[in-house]
Amino acid sequence: MDSQQEKNNRKMLQQAQDIKIIYPPGFSAIALAETKDILTNLWAAKPFKGEILQLKTEIRVKRIYFFAITELLLRSKCISDIRLIIYSGKVVGKKAFEKACHEVSWDSYLTKSMSLKIKVDSVSSLAFHEGALRDMMHHIITPYAAEIVSGDASEETTCVYADLYKDKLIISISLAGNPLYKRGYRETLSASAPLREDFAACCIQKALDFVKEINPSFSPTKLIIPFSGTGTFAFEYLLNRLQIPLSCFERDYAIEKMPFFKKEYFNQIMQKAKKDFALALNIDCIDSSVSANETLTNNIKRFNDRLLAYHFPVVPIKSHTMDFFNEDINAGGDVFMMFNPPYGIRLAKNSDTPQFYKKIAKKINEISGANVLGFVLCPSEKTWSSFCNTIKATKIETYHFTQGGLDIRVCQFYKCF
Repeated sequence: MDSQQEKNNRKMLQQAQDIKIIYPPGFSAIALAETKDILTNLWAAKPFKGEILQLKTEIRVKRIYFFAITELLLRSKCISDIRLIIYSGKVVGKKAFEKACHEVSWDSYLTKSMSLKIKVDSVSSLAFHEGALRDMMHHIITPYAAEIVSGDASEETTCVYADLYKDKLIISISLAGNPLYKRGYRETLSASAPLREDFAACCIQKALDFVKEINPSFSPTKLIIPFSGTGTFAFEYLLNRLQIPLSCFERDYAIEKMPFFKKEYFNQIMQKAKKDFALALNIDCIDSSVSANETLTNNIKRFNDRLLAYHFPVVPIKSHTMDFFNEDINAGGDVFMMFNPPYGIRLAKNSDTPQFYKKIAKKINEISGANVLGFVLCPSEKTWSSFCNTIKATKIETYHFTQGGLDIRVCQFYKCF
């Protein structure tokens, strides 16, 4: 005979849910397009019939089932988190807030193997003190979890969010746990100008959308990644092109520890993934740093070992320890170039940074015999202006995003042969 918990779990899986999707700031359109693409082309779930809404700082998906949520969690590359909404309603005063927290069936979402962090955000509601509300939630949730932790250095399974705007309360729980940009394929981060994986994925997708409007038949046969560091752009392009689920790599998801989790969902999505691809692509990662290339070599091995474990073919990535400016770039066909220069930290340490960006543009101008798509991350208006005024391209376009408090200008370009 089934236990009450098993009945509750089945009921949860059979009910439509609402979720909120968090994405890298500045990339709402890319995240929305990816969400729509996955949910309208599900591999293993029934057709999605819910609603997708773009709100000010998040995407809201209504009436979605857990199988589709799981597929979105494993397939998406351009989002940072998926949070399951477990309470939504009007609350007036602390007593109402406390009552709402008690109404949540915490044992449907939490187990004693989980440690939690609580984050409360109260906006335009002077009657609510975030610290007091957090303490109130701490007291209510404690019996359902192993521990409640706090502080930036603390380790937690996942996070519970209470977002209060005026008298509207939404309580949600992260199904990812660790942010989705923590892929699990890298050994260490680059020492200079590191770029979060979800930002890298968004930049790549935005460039591919950009070239589609200019040359719909453009299909890269060669990737050239100068200042490649530990290989983020190379790996993110492969994840995008080959539709590799992130569950191939060494990371856990909070949903795996939740009472209603079904391992079969993960397994079926992995079985539906495309594993018979033929990749006619050369990938050249170029960096003058010996240590960066050593780390990249280790990351390539980790990446391919995980692909083999799930019966995907290995992918070819070549690592070159050399100065990009001193090498002849022999290219033909369709070439995709991605630049995240070290902003004067490493290669241009003793030079004027705008001149460094001008030098990059001149090097790109020398490439002949190829259609070249590319983008360059610029940390200031001067570097952006220096690059844009020098590059000889059929079309250029600029957009902005913010990471770590730094306003990044991205110049994407396309030059025809």
